[in-house]
Amino acid sequence: MKKLIAILVCLAVLTFAGTAFAKGFNGNRQIPYQDSKAQSRIHAMNQVRTKVRTVQNNEAEIRRLKIRTEQKIRELKIQINRVKQNPSRLTPEKAKNIKVSLGQVKDAYRTLESTRGMIRRQELQLRGNRNKKNLNGFLQNLDGIISIQNERIKLLNDTLKQLEELRKSLA
Repeated sequence: MKKLIAILVCLAVLTFAGTAFAKGFNGNRQIPYQDSKAQSRIHAMNQVRTKVRTVQNNEAEIRRLKIRTEQKIRELKIQINRVKQNPSRLTPEKAKNIKVSLGQVKDAYRTLESTRGMIRRQELQLRGNRNKKNLNGFLQNLDGIISIQNERIKLLNDTLKQLEELRKSLA
């Protein structure tokens, strides 16, 4: 009997404690901090979330542009093989335009490849700052990654334009 009473008392305490907690929670997800340090931390975490989303969106855009570039290169290889099979259609002016376009594409690709190592370095620094809980350094690394990604997106778009010019030269 004593055990039953002890169990009922524990259940009653837990029930009322849970109810009191539930009544205190009004469903508002905002944390009503008056502390400026806590608010600045919340603001910084919102910045981190926004920048991480930007990095993710840029990664998706870079993947999409790389796929388009690879498709364009495959199409150009087919066109080049057609020109090789029928070289009489290739005028000296077309040959010059093709060489210039190929040079521009190669330069853009080299520049694009040089940015790959830059992102890796920023990622390593980002991990270090995360482990040290250095929020300002973390945000700076995210900004650095975003700027490199924007440069890569620009270079990929330029490469696509140059591949399109090459395709026109081959036609």
